[in-house]
Parts: sequence; structure tokens; C-alpha cells
Amino acid sequence: MPRPWRHLAVLALALILSACTVPVPSSGAPTTTPLAAVHLCYSSTGATQLPMWYAMEKGLFASQGLSATLTLVDGGSTAMAALASGAVDICQIGVSNVVNAAAAGQDAILVAGLVNTMPYTLMVRPEIKTVQDLRGRPMGVATPGGATDLAMRAIVKKLGLEPDKDVPIVSVASQSDFITAMQTGAIYGALFVPPLTVKAREQGFHDLVDALDLNIPYPSTGIASTRAYVAAHHGESIAVLRALVEALAQMRKDETGTKEVLAKYLELDPQSDAVALDEAYQQFVKRYLEQRPYPPLDGLQAVITDTAVGNAKASSLTAQSLVDTTLLDELDKIGILPPKTP
Repeated sequence: MPRPWRHLAVLALALILSACTVPVPSSGAPTTTPLAAVHLCYSSTGATQLPMWYAMEKGLFASQGLSATLTLVDGGSTAMAALASGAVDICQIGVSNVVNAAAAGQDAILVAGLVNTMPYTLMVRPEIKTVQDLRGRPMGVATPGGATDLAMRAIVKKLGLEPDKDVPIVSVASQSDFITAMQTGAIYGALFVPPLTVKAREQGFHDLVDALDLNIPYPSTGIASTRAYVAAHHGESIAVLRALVEALAQMRKDETGTKEVLAKYLELDPQSDAVALDEAYQQFVKRYLEQRPYPPLDGLQAVITDTAVGNAKASSLTAQSLVDTTLLDELDKIGILPPKTP
């Protein structure tokens, strides 16, 4: 794992961050005069966070003239609180957390959508053979109203069943506890991402549905900030996005280096966990991560609608009010983004 982070006195949420973050120092030397320091975060230790990790480890932020610090702020709501306070400036985070923060009146915007679909596989116990076998069997999610909860409900609906009525949805402590809960029979299935998919199969569970095959536009992971920060720090903000866009392109060409980054942050052994690392790379880099990371407005509106079921304040939001693509538009105009596909 990354070595301990030296204290930054400027962080307003020092108590929160010291309690629940694992810092990562910037690698590489800036090639240009550094801009003001930028404090970045990621909100979980899943493979969805790969773009931030890769950009830091490969010196891409430094190559854009940034003096960057990358910190794990574990949990989407805590990460949004860190953004709101100014403790961190830009964060890779679950999109549903941005929706909930905006519904609570926080200054929260989405400036890029890195994964604009559901990067999940619905995995189930051996007795579940078909979709109809899900009836009456509890499915596990992490935080109510969080990414796996909203995704599970959308998937169940797409399969022609009603969440809660046909398929009970129950909260399990975290995604890392899904396998244990399935082993005990507390739940019969859950949504997994690589490399946990490999570990689940090793325990005798099997794939029932690949959510990507359902073709549901549903942004799950993006880059968030505040309007205040982006307005006051345009240079730093666009440099961060440029580094991340470069990471998205470079990872497709750098399979070995990308797997090394995944192994470091996921605490996997490059040899004994080679299958898990390969699945994580093939799924996230080749299937899920966007090369033109614009958040889909229709998908974001679906996230808002689903969030409003458990958080009525979200019903007043619109997708347009949560998205600011100004930075991406600027990068597109100067040819940094790949061309649109037909």
C-alpha cells in the first residue's frame, strides 16, 4: 500500500482525514513550473479508482505542472464533505454521492464521467439458476442509497422484477463482506467488480448477469469538485482532467504498468493473483472506462430519479444542474480528447 502521508496543515478536515485516509505522495518531478498545490482524493479501494492511481503513479499530474497529493477518503459521503470544506479540491467518487450532496444543498458538480455504465456482475449462490430464481431471495447491497443499491434496483427492474416486492434488497456492511454474507445464506447474490469476481467464483458462486449486457446508461464513477473551486482554480482543474484523460489513453497501451498499479493499490500479488489482475484490467480498461469522459445526461437523470426514491430532496435536481463540462469542452477543442466514434 502507499506509504504514510506527511501531514498537510492546510487541510481543514484534518481529524476526518487522519482517521480514514491513506495518503499517496506524488511521483515524478514536475516538468514545468508547478501550479499551486492540488489536493486530490479517491473514495474507495475498488478498481474503479484506477485512473487516479495510474495518473499519480506514472507522474501524469506532475507532467502537467501540478504539485499533487492523492488521498483515500474512505466513503462517498465523507469525500463529499471533504470537498465541501475545501480539505480536498477534486475527487474521484461514486456519482450517487454527488447527487446526494447536491440534494443536501452542498456545492457539488460532476466535471467528468469515467465509468458511465454499471461495472458490475450479478453473482449468486449455486441454487440460483435463472433470473426467476431471484424471487424471494435477498440480494445484498452496501450503503442504502449508494452505488450498489441504486445499481441493484435498476438491474432488477431491467430483468422484469420489482425491487423489494419480488426481490428483497438488504444492506450488508460493505462490498468486501458480500462473499461472507453469501456463504452464510444471509443473501443469495450481490454485485461484484473485479478482482472480487474471481474470489467469488473461487468460493463456488457464479455469474448470473453481466450488467454491461443490459445496456443501461448509468454513470457510476466520476470526477467531482465544487463550482467555487473550479471557478477560482481553472488552471489546476483543467490540468487534472488533462492528466486523467492521458491516463485513460495510456492505460490501454500499458497493460504491464497498469497491472502493477492495480496490484499495489488492491494489495494483490502479481504472480499468485495474476488471474484477478488480468480480469480487472480487461474489464475496466478495455470495457468500462471512457475515453471521452462526458457524463451522459440521460443516465445521470436516471441516477437522480432512483436516488429520489430514498431521498426526496433529490427530486428537485436535474442532470444539467449537476454537470459542468466546460473543462472537457476546452480539452476537446485543442484535440486532447479522442475523436467521437460514429
